[in-house]
Amino acid sequence: MIVERAELGAVMAEQDLQNSNRTAQASQVAATGKIRSAKYLASGAITEASYNTSGDKGGIRIKGFKLGAKSDKATIVAVIKLIDSTSGEVVASKRLRGEAGESGLTLGYSQLS
Repeated sequence: MIVERAELGAVMAEQDLQNSNRTAQASQVAATGKIRSAKYLASGAITEASYNTSGDKGGIRIKGFKLGAKSDKATIVAVIKLIDSTSGEVVASKRLRGEAGESGLTLGYSQLS
């Protein structure tokens, strides 16, 4: 089971509002004292992010036509940890690296004298 903590303040505020006698009576309302505890906590951090472009200058020029090559590459590295909420022990940790990119030829024309 996954529990939400980022919006915990909003959940508790709704429970408090429904228990304040300021809302209309309904058969299904949020009850206090029912928030589940978490056995594990997940945390993560982006430790590296980069973007590189190469090869967009230079190439071969023949009679106004220019032929070249270009490549783009993006990299991101994240560290994800799973923490035991009872002991505070890191029970799992993983470094993840993702890369995306593209490359291709460029063609241009110019009437420079």
